[in-house]
Amino acid sequence: MCSRRQRKWRWVAAVCAVIILTLTALRTSTSTRTGRPICSFDIIREHCVKHNYFPTGGQWVNDKHGDEVFVPDICRFTESAIKVDKVQNCLKRREVKRMLFLGDSNGIRYFEAMVHLLNKTFLCKLEKTHRSPDFLPDAMYFTNGTRLNASDIVVHYRDCRQCYETLVACTAPQNQGVSFTIKLEFLAMEYFLDTEVTTVRTKKQNNIGRAGWHHSTSTQEFIFSEYLKKQPYPDVILLFSSNHDKARNTLEKMRADMEYLKSLINVYVPSTTEVFWFSTLSEYNNKKPKAYRNRKYERKYAANEYIQLENRHLFEVLLPELSKRDSVIKPFFDIYSMSYGVLHWSTDGIHREKRWYRAIMSRWLQTFCV
Repeated sequence: MCSRRQRKWRWVAAVCAVIILTLTALRTSTSTRTGRPICSFDIIREHCVKHNYFPTGGQWVNDKHGDEVFVPDICRFTESAIKVDKVQNCLKRREVKRMLFLGDSNGIRYFEAMVHLLNKTFLCKLEKTHRSPDFLPDAMYFTNGTRLNASDIVVHYRDCRQCYETLVACTAPQNQGVSFTIKLEFLAMEYFLDTEVTTVRTKKQNNIGRAGWHHSTSTQEFIFSEYLKKQPYPDVILLFSSNHDKARNTLEKMRADMEYLKSLINVYVPSTTEVFWFSTLSEYNNKKPKAYRNRKYERKYAANEYIQLENRHLFEVLLPELSKRDSVIKPFFDIYSMSYGVLHWSTDGIHREKRWYRAIMSRWLQTFCV
């Protein structure tokens, strides 16, 4: 029989053991949460190679301000959104002087989101733009600031109602101690391969001092091999996959176009430039016009089924580049999975509210500025 004193001490020991186990569990839980690495493109690239796909895990949570922010599973961010003072210091430290955005009507919204973020600490002014009511690109836009000849440039009508070209210069104020200017440009590229802006040269004298004896047979070739070559090449290119391709192409044709675009990047983009290629975001049928809600692609795939297959093809095309640390092509989180978690932000089934684009650009900047 145990004495009352012995029973008391056994009870105290049991309570202490429970407390110790609880504290250990809490420490383990905290370590698990905070022990994840800070998000970087190396972490994302390593995940792609190891798990054979872009990172898909994560959730949208409310931060202390009540804003919904994306929290990935594989890594952590130290802030719910990037602080404006860090943006300026980061871009100067990384020596980013030019950023190029390529894409369709979703792509221009990411561009506008980035300008919005920079405008909080920079002074951003429009340098040139062209937005045609008839959806026809303007050859003069591409000659402004370059040595290209407008007579060499052939343009065709676009399918994208909200695609256009624009260039903005953002300057950091002198009184913040790190004054510099960064130029952000958006160029419409609504497909992986199209002929909306090309070049045809028939006279040798037309090429003297300009592009040389060269024809660009696609918009993509024109952008990478001619337009960008005639000015300081961008330090960063953000390439947003289009929601337009599925309406025109089979998956087989689309994959071939992805390979073609990748080959242009590998040939023409200098090693000092980083290219971030984003997957396609999800669509929300309930917000689409009724005529488009049940549309099938290749006569069998619903829109989101097709987009997931498209993104799988994109990953397989990019994987050889992602397996190389020195490749100019860099991955990001899976945009489809991220966007599917906030379908209620959809405005028309294809596009999102402004907060979506700003949230993605904030997370991209946080990853870039590690």
